[in-house]
Amino acid sequence: MAQVCFAKPTSRLALAILMLLFALATAGVQPFARAGAGLAWADTPLPVEAYARLPAVSSPSVSPDGNRIAFVSDRAGAPVIIVVPSGRSPGIQGISAELGEDVVVLDLIWSDPTTLLIAIEHFFDFNPYSGKASTVSDYALQMLISVDLKTGKPKRIDSAIDGVVTVEATEILGQYGKKLGSVLVPMYGLAAQLPSEVRRGIRPESLLHVFALDPKTENRRRVEVGTEHTFDWIPDGKGGLAARVERDERTGERWIETRGTANKGDWKRIFTFSEQFSGFVAGVMANQKDLLLVGPHKGREALFLLSMDGGQPRLAVGDPKQDLGRVMRDPQTGAPVGVFKSIDASTSDSQSWLDPDLKDAYDFARAVLKDVPVVKVVAWSNDRKVVVVHESGNGKPSAYSVIDLVARNRVLLGSTFPEVAEKPLAQADWYNYTARDGTAIQAVLIRPAGAAPDAKLPTIILPHGGPASQDTTEFDSLAQFFASRGYQVVQPNFRGSTGYGGAFERAGWGQWGRLMQDDVTDALKAVIDDGKADPNRVCIVGWSYGGYAAMAGATMTPELYRCAIAINGVYDLREFLMERGRRFGRTSATSDYWEVSIGRDLGKEELDARSPTKLADVVRAPVLLIFGENDVVVDAGQSQMMFDALRGRGKAVDRLKLKKADHSFNQPGTRAEAFAAMERFLAQHNPVN
Repeated sequence: MAQVCFAKPTSRLALAILMLLFALATAGVQPFARAGAGLAWADTPLPVEAYARLPAVSSPSVSPDGNRIAFVSDRAGAPVIIVVPSGRSPGIQGISAELGEDVVVLDLIWSDPTTLLIAIEHFFDFNPYSGKASTVSDYALQMLISVDLKTGKPKRIDSAIDGVVTVEATEILGQYGKKLGSVLVPMYGLAAQLPSEVRRGIRPESLLHVFALDPKTENRRRVEVGTEHTFDWIPDGKGGLAARVERDERTGERWIETRGTANKGDWKRIFTFSEQFSGFVAGVMANQKDLLLVGPHKGREALFLLSMDGGQPRLAVGDPKQDLGRVMRDPQTGAPVGVFKSIDASTSDSQSWLDPDLKDAYDFARAVLKDVPVVKVVAWSNDRKVVVVHESGNGKPSAYSVIDLVARNRVLLGSTFPEVAEKPLAQADWYNYTARDGTAIQAVLIRPAGAAPDAKLPTIILPHGGPASQDTTEFDSLAQFFASRGYQVVQPNFRGSTGYGGAFERAGWGQWGRLMQDDVTDALKAVIDDGKADPNRVCIVGWSYGGYAAMAGATMTPELYRCAIAINGVYDLREFLMERGRRFGRTSATSDYWEVSIGRDLGKEELDARSPTKLADVVRAPVLLIFGENDVVVDAGQSQMMFDALRGRGKAVDRLKLKKADHSFNQPGTRAEAFAAMERFLAQHNPVN
């Protein structure tokens, strides 16, 4: 297990934040100070490490009483937990926790005012289910560590509970019972306690139970037992459980079970998802009678109500211009309090609220930060009087501030990329273009600071990962890094992206290397036709799905690109689907997702025709492949196959294999090493001057 060390904050960052919070407890601070005109980025670039660092502030969490703020920071490339006083009560001391280099922090949640729970991801070089050793870290499991701030004592709280050998904690649903202290945690476990007739034919790690954990007393017990089909648990917002989502891996069928509005008796099926309504359960409404669902409505994602006794979903809230997607739950109760809304060129209103007090906090934050394009309330105290807001937009590094709704003031908690925030930045703007079939597509266009409006610039096409995600004008460290080196960056939101309605996302299903790639190509052609890009100085770069798109560009439109950089990408579609099946099961939800995304009905020949490993013969541009040895999202073997295919055909290809690196390069030094390699490669094959 990872080494965990707790101490009073000694790093300069921690001390600076403590001093800032104490000194500015009653004064507002502008998070984005206006910089002078200065020189263009290309003239005075910051070092690679300024962009490639882990964020200086992330995952903020407010204690239930509002007295403390916890967040994740970065110390020498490794995560560190910092807890600082909010300024609400005197005499509160800070603390820091070093977690070691081999963990990734997923979330911070308070179980009571002085106990912090840290959800981490830890990498293993063995299969935890079979115990077999591996040469690389093939498995990344989630664990829970509790910290008593009074003693500074850490301990793992999620193993060997109630006779069940737990394998992986998945999330914290909220408190257990009516008082703060114990929390509800779904965890996969070995089914040692179940009757043999129930266990028969079930993978032992596939059972998702719910446990009540008390970090202080170490009292831990199982409160609900999952079935072979249990996929998710839904808290009732009052310390118990209201519903569970089931999925039959053999058929893919999904359904909801409850105990009715009385929440008593046996679990019963009340609703079955279908192609007409393929949403998900977000929580239970305050009336304890309706479930809150997210599902499709007139081309957008909307909120629906479903009686806990059964029936059909009823439309609650819909917006013809924005998707209502990820629902926010209160960290203590698990009750839904609001929803994130998609943003694009037409709007920056990013949240809609079910909780009136949090809506007031959001409205106040937007009024105070009226010059900040995108404002989000991301953490709050139980009384909703102390909140943390996330500020971003126009390419500027995001920042976090603490707002006290009683004192009506705001204090800057910190910038995510403080070194970058002190410099003039390249402007990130929305860019509209039309695809070859007439579909309107949005992209993000970033031109280097100081570039002439009519300059035809060396350009990087940077398709996003996912593919079900979206690029916006919020800060992107990789894109801004390229812009700081003098490159124009184009980030197309091709078909298959989120944020533009379900129909737009589904239009990308089965279109890897086809319609989705055409949209990427058409973005390049648009900026060339608009006189913004030099057609002879274009490279394509991508990470994850973007890595696939980069190599698809190099193989399917080789005449367009001067070089290509692909990071942790999928390059052999058939092998990727088979590997997902071997790892998770051919009928698992994970395998099903990728089959739908890539194309469930595509045969061997068509999959090969869309796989860059099979098209290496036509590559013209030099290629750089970067990949993490411990990537559990896309197996490192994909990059090795691409490298072998290119090298075997005499193509110009370099590779950078990063030891101990995961899919996102969260390990110390790995991201900086990757950024530096890209900088050298671009300077050689697509120099700015």
